[in-house]
Amino acid sequence: MGQKIETTMKKTIKKEVEICDFCKKLESWYKCQECGKAFCYDCFKSDGVQYPQGVYFSGKDGHYCKPCDEKLQAKPTPVWTAYRTIVWLRVESESFQKQFDEKRKRAEEQLNKLIGA
Repeated sequence: MGQKIETTMKKTIKKEVEICDFCKKLESWYKCQECGKAFCYDCFKSDGVQYPQGVYFSGKDGHYCKPCDEKLQAKPTPVWTAYRTIVWLRVESESFQKQFDEKRKRAEEQLNKLIGA
């Protein structure tokens, strides 16, 4: 009769994973655009800086680790400067809108007093 042979087969699976460079979790949501360090969501909240792509919307936002962001304040790159410009334009837009709303409200109140509404 035949002889029974037991064999063990192993399968090797190679998988590329992103690991947070700060806490070593097996997840990564963001990468610093300057140095390439990967962040998980939690670490990015404390160790990252996000710059919006647009004044009225976000999309391909800029992500930087805090050390790179600080370094770029001293020696900015054109991309980082453009992101910072967007941030200041957002602040300016919000300030303008607040002032505009206050002026609009005063003008409408004045008109309502004059016409007796």
